[in-house]
Amino acid sequence: MRYTTMVIPRHGTKILLRKK
Repeated sequence: MRYTTMVIPRHGTKILLRKK
């Protein structure tokens, strides 16, 4: 399982997406 980190500069929030 790979975790992709999406960083949003506008909200300054880190989102973790699960890719199978």
